[in-house]
Amino acid sequence: MTLPACISPSSTGSIRFYLQSLKAPILLGLCCFLVYNANLRQIGAGDTMPARYLPLILWHNGTLGLDGNARLVAHGHSTIPPWKRNQTAGADGPGPGGNANYFEPWAYWMVRTRHNRLASLYPVVTPLLVAPLYLPAVIWLNKHGWEQPRIDRVAVLMEKISASFLASIASVLMFLVLRRDSIRWSLPLALAFAFGTNTWMISSQALWQHGSGELLIALSLLLVGPVGRAPNSPMRTALLGAVCVSMAANRPPDALIAGAIVLFIIWGPGRGAVWSPGRTAVWNRRRSAMWLLAGAALPLAALLYYNLDFIGHFAGGYGLAPSKNFFHLSLSGMAGLLVSPARGLLVFSPFLVFIPVGLIQRLRVPSSRGLAVALSFAAAAQFILYSQSDWRAGVSWGPRWLTDLLPILVWMLAPSPLVQRPVARGLLRLVMTAAMTAAMATSVGVQTIGAFWYTGASDARIFAGNPASMSGAWNPRNVPFLTELGHPRVRGDILCNARGSIDRVGPTLLPGIGDVPVLENGEVIEGWTLTCGRTPAQVMVLIDGVLIGSTQDFLPRDDVKTAMHTLSPSGWRVSANTRGVSQGERVLQAAVRIEPDSDIRIVGEQRVFVIAQGLPGAAGSGPELDAMAAQAAMLLRARQSRYGFWLTSYTKGLRYETPLQEMNTYLTSMLVDLLSPVAPERGLDDVVERARQHLAAQIESNGLVRYHGLPEGLPGGPTIGRLGCVITPDADDTALVWRIAGFSAGDPRQQLMLGELAHYRDARGLYRTWLAPQNQYQCIDPGSDPNPADIAINMHVYLMLRELDPPAAFHLCNALQRSFGDSNLWVYYAKAPLVPYLRSAELRRLGCAIPLPTDRLALPAEGQEIWSEAVRLLAETTTAPPDANLGKAIGDLLVRIGSDDFAQIRRSPPLLYHNDLSATVPRFYWSEDFGYALWLRLCEAARVEAGQLHRPLS
Repeated sequence: MTLPACISPSSTGSIRFYLQSLKAPILLGLCCFLVYNANLRQIGAGDTMPARYLPLILWHNGTLGLDGNARLVAHGHSTIPPWKRNQTAGADGPGPGGNANYFEPWAYWMVRTRHNRLASLYPVVTPLLVAPLYLPAVIWLNKHGWEQPRIDRVAVLMEKISASFLASIASVLMFLVLRRDSIRWSLPLALAFAFGTNTWMISSQALWQHGSGELLIALSLLLVGPVGRAPNSPMRTALLGAVCVSMAANRPPDALIAGAIVLFIIWGPGRGAVWSPGRTAVWNRRRSAMWLLAGAALPLAALLYYNLDFIGHFAGGYGLAPSKNFFHLSLSGMAGLLVSPARGLLVFSPFLVFIPVGLIQRLRVPSSRGLAVALSFAAAAQFILYSQSDWRAGVSWGPRWLTDLLPILVWMLAPSPLVQRPVARGLLRLVMTAAMTAAMATSVGVQTIGAFWYTGASDARIFAGNPASMSGAWNPRNVPFLTELGHPRVRGDILCNARGSIDRVGPTLLPGIGDVPVLENGEVIEGWTLTCGRTPAQVMVLIDGVLIGSTQDFLPRDDVKTAMHTLSPSGWRVSANTRGVSQGERVLQAAVRIEPDSDIRIVGEQRVFVIAQGLPGAAGSGPELDAMAAQAAMLLRARQSRYGFWLTSYTKGLRYETPLQEMNTYLTSMLVDLLSPVAPERGLDDVVERARQHLAAQIESNGLVRYHGLPEGLPGGPTIGRLGCVITPDADDTALVWRIAGFSAGDPRQQLMLGELAHYRDARGLYRTWLAPQNQYQCIDPGSDPNPADIAINMHVYLMLRELDPPAAFHLCNALQRSFGDSNLWVYYAKAPLVPYLRSAELRRLGCAIPLPTDRLALPAEGQEIWSEAVRLLAETTTAPPDANLGKAIGDLLVRIGSDDFAQIRRSPPLLYHNDLSATVPRFYWSEDFGYALWLRLCEAARVEAGQLHRPLS
């Protein structure tokens, strides 16, 4: 054969060589992709929901925002956190105590940004990385329509394909890294990486961040280049810079790995030159840093733009999530990540036990020593970081949090089969090889069980009983790959086509003509559904994440039988229980489970107009206010913990956005004060008594009380470590708790408390906040005055001293009257005047005439105007019986607050106080429960019924 003139025999040989060298990686990639998809299942969690849908949203809507697609990304789950749900009770309602039955878990994977937009809690590197793979699916949806159940089916299928593709590429990259380092076991080790680690059960099964993390880390190892050989080119160094930024942006803990690689490139031995070996070391390092920075510039700018402009926080969505304290050294966490039966790395991938042998070899070789040291420190730091939190990592298979580290761990392990010197041939080498092979085979077997048998049953056992306890993860009987073998192999359903429709809502047949159908409580909803031409395991009907009906019973449908050519029963009917669903136009969703343990599929949606149960009469009427009062009382009961406290919300800004939760004694004390006068009328006596008992238990042996209560927590109850921190005792909570729950004749702690309190009077006769020397402060962020005297705190101390020490109360009243106008007394209430206003009115009635802070009440924070009006009207009812005008104003205000199921309270609850605004970190504290209690007090203070005023309760 005559070759073309442009192709020489030498070039032909080169082409043949490169084709030959690509054969193994291509075959490995194809093998991985086929094996990863062989189970025909998608194994993910709520963490993977945004990544599943964001590529479709990006192609279709051109945005990373979720506002217009919240229902799609919520996937049937409620977008309302458990502590913010508006639950209604009834004897026949679903769930405990008649509460609304929410489809759990709530959609925690979405957060509200600082600009009040919905966004993914998780970084968007993974969705952006796989977005090109979604293009064929987008074209198909453009052709057939963007409706359910098509979107759901396409999204699930594309998530599995994309995840398996990323994991396959990561496995190929690891093979190339090992082959480049002349590792004789490069292919077996690459196969062990692909099938004997969580690369299979985590990265390839759903769009976790770990799949992208593995790919980026493996790519960075490849881009580092042959250690000790020719230096990196400028473009290769720039690409490495982009990969390192993407690595950190994809999963912030991987920034430790990225930083180690960057430091090695700049300062590592032999890594300085980017193109000219003759340059000086300093110049070479500057060149490397310049090209790394050039490559990092674009992804870094994109990251900062997304986090700061779109999310509104430097840390992105994570910055809006509840904070976690990682920094408390725990050896048990480290052991748990390594050897616990439920999550141990060496239990799920035992071949990694040879890492120390391989790492020693890496450290012995000068060419690889620098990189090995850098990566060892980074891997150890990340390991320690993960071990200090809940190392079980939620519902998943094996040590999920360590998945990103796998490329580094396998790289460290790689030389271990070759460490034996030629003189050591024979039995020792044979034993080592056999042990390595057996460990690899065992690892692959463990992951195989996960891929084909895992249902989550093992997780249920691990988290059973007390979810905060780690004992389940250490129980040998809870080993997941043994537990899951107790049931048959899970049938794959990813190719199963779930179809169905909603055919009737009450008397309305669908598709109807004209207005949306009306849905009242108890109405019958009918429809049909099939999965793979078979009867599904279950059908559920949802509205806003509330499960209003479900059934596992199906009836034959002749029309479906004829159209779908199936004999399987497909018809269903449920009676709607709309308890917990707000009135108005809503979207009704029909969802099915193909198998009992499988995820749901949305098969139909229909807009309906929900008529709330027990809809009250005309605005402002007696029946309406009675219904609202009953609901407010029910909510206060439902939201109280079984230990007696209510949770307080706090934010970082002066708007009620992305609130977090904490337990404190202050709110519970305030609620007892507000509710005590109305408790008998509203059946809340037991609620108030439970709160009093909780408060009484917080008094310590020295008589003092801490803001977060006892450091060790109550027996069987939550501890400060979970809902707060061990904070220095203070005058405010000590006074509140003693006044409400501490009066007991002969209690020796009383005099101890009063004596300690007296030590903290200032020259004006006012009491300071913290009851300890500054060098003994705990968990305090002091402001300009490390121990200020505050206006409301001194009012609370006065109310206690009136009962326990009247002479001291008299002197404190004089001090308050003299100093009331001092602006430096408004430390914790400068922008939250509600409590001082109410307390001022109370002190006036008790004979300690304190001016009402009307000027501060007239300038409330945005959204607090309605609460300023509420406390003003309540204070007026305490001075004289309300006249007709005052009664009408109260009635109108009660309806405004209580309309639409107290939407005002959920949207912007009362702002009760804030921390010292001169401190480092601002915090503002809000309470929906205070809003309900204040509403009840205002309602009972001047009861309105059919436009007639009743006398206020005594």
